[in-house]
Amino acid sequence: MKKPIKRALIIHSLCSVGKASLTNIIPVMSIRGVEACPIPSIILSTHTGGFNPIARLDSQNFIKEATDCIRDNGINFDLTLIGYLGGVDKIQETIGYLKENREGIVVLDTIFGDNGKLYNGFTEEYVEYMRELLKLSDIITPNFTEALYLTGRDASDIDNFNEENIKDVIYDLRKIGAKNIVITSVPCNNIGIGVAVCDGENIRILCHEKLSKSYPGTGDIFTAVLSTEILKGNNLLDGINKSAEFVKECIKYSMEYDYPTKEGVLLEKQLYKLL
Repeated sequence: MKKPIKRALIIHSLCSVGKASLTNIIPVMSIRGVEACPIPSIILSTHTGGFNPIARLDSQNFIKEATDCIRDNGINFDLTLIGYLGGVDKIQETIGYLKENREGIVVLDTIFGDNGKLYNGFTEEYVEYMRELLKLSDIITPNFTEALYLTGRDASDIDNFNEENIKDVIYDLRKIGAKNIVITSVPCNNIGIGVAVCDGENIRILCHEKLSKSYPGTGDIFTAVLSTEILKGNNLLDGINKSAEFVKECIKYSMEYDYPTKEGVLLEKQLYKLL
């Protein structure tokens, strides 16, 4: 019997509080009519942006055990979304799965740095292994800091890159093996925030309004909406515009309320717009 909905495998972290990662991705995919099947790479009491102390439960070799089960039971997916992995061993487990079970669309959100530096606990070795995972992906969605690290550039002065420099970064990502490239948070005319897009050979930089507040977890929402747009058969550029607009609406709505930004956007009150 043919399944009436699409199914997505999501390898990502699970945060109990402070909406991010799986707690943002699953509701977005569900309301878009996509069955979301999560494999937690690590379980956290909160995300790492502002809460302290944080309880952690390492999934150890769960990615391999879970994907082995999926393979042995002949379970298929229309899309695989890979997010926060957190360790070289987990990248290796994910690479092993993709090499043996290459099917559907693979979307990679690299998640290892921002604002010109690596997140705590991440190393150049992690970046090197991420380059190998990149080669097995159909769409990558690094932020600009991550794109610079992936191409071996100095990320400490990210605001001084112009359009030609950004295109050079895309060319180098293509040389590494990236296919379709979506780089978020690129500098854009000193007034906004941009998304650099390469859908094969064509390159565009889309500028959007930069809001006065930022929230954790919005990158997860962006990638989740984009993934559902791709599953619906829409092109990459239209999917990016839809995703960016939805994220902006979530931020604007959340800015109306006086509560800590570290708790994330009020996604629940905006989901209806994705129906």
